[in-house]
Amino acid sequence: MFLESMKPTFDQPGDVFHEGAFGHRTKYIHSVGATAKAKFVPVSNKYTGVWGTGCDSAILRLSSAVEPTDSKMVAPGMGFKCLRDGIESANLVAMYDLEGNPKGDWNFFSQNFHNHIK
Repeated sequence: MFLESMKPTFDQPGDVFHEGAFGHRTKYIHSVGATAKAKFVPVSNKYTGVWGTGCDSAILRLSSAVEPTDSKMVAPGMGFKCLRDGIESANLVAMYDLEGNPKGDWNFFSQNFHNHIK
């Protein structure tokens, strides 16, 4: 059920948020976050497109998958959207682990972010 409910997040094309069956789509994780304007400047690499050349207009969103408590550490995640003229944005989502950082670690940036997690 949970994985099925996440399909719109990953399968929806475009940059417009489409409403769900009941007028809205529930955001199950990362429901609260902070956003900032950003610029992506890549290091020399073999990639083409935005990941090889960068982008001047981007939006970065940082959030935690769960609300941190004394027993549950922060579960850092990020979304990165490079805005482009005439075509859909180039997007990246990444995080460390749905379970959060190791116990006692409250540092949002202490673990490496991945776009494929267990």
